[in-house]
Amino acid sequence: MTNPKEFRNLGILLLVIFAVGSFFYFRSQPESIGVMEELPLASDESPQEEVAEEVIIEETSVKEMVMQDEDSLIGELEDVTRGNSSGEAYILRKDGHLYHYVGAALPTPPQGMVYEGWLVRKTPTLKFFSTGVMLQENGRYVLSYDAEGESQGYNEVVITLETKVDEIPEKHVLEGVVR
Repeated sequence: MTNPKEFRNLGILLLVIFAVGSFFYFRSQPESIGVMEELPLASDESPQEEVAEEVIIEETSVKEMVMQDEDSLIGELEDVTRGNSSGEAYILRKDGHLYHYVGAALPTPPQGMVYEGWLVRKTPTLKFFSTGVMLQENGRYVLSYDAEGESQGYNEVVITLETKVDEIPEKHVLEGVVR
């Protein structure tokens, strides 16, 4: 049996080994740990205001790219609610990527609601996917989307008013086709 002093020293040694091991373990992890903390969290208060600065920087580059490339498809978005909203949509398919930008004049959504963008393909069968939540920027609502794959045939753009951001579109607000 060991005496109490040796037992205490062993405990201190194990604690030091654990602390040093933990330090080196977490230092060796990729820098992406903690990314979830930087992303906007769903809440009942203005989700478009809770977006990290990096997202706005990315939007600007997608916007500039699609507006400057002569191969971009462009379309006007019309208000389908008989209101005064309007917008424009751009799609650029290039080098195996789909770049998409929407700028729209829309009223501020009711508390707890957001605008969400969708790309739609009607033929041969109806298919659609979300391109994300629109953000307010300089008095307009904007959306930037960049993904691998060109999503051929998805030339219809729909903006919806959503109570819940999921894979189910709710109330259509703006619609249009890019050409």
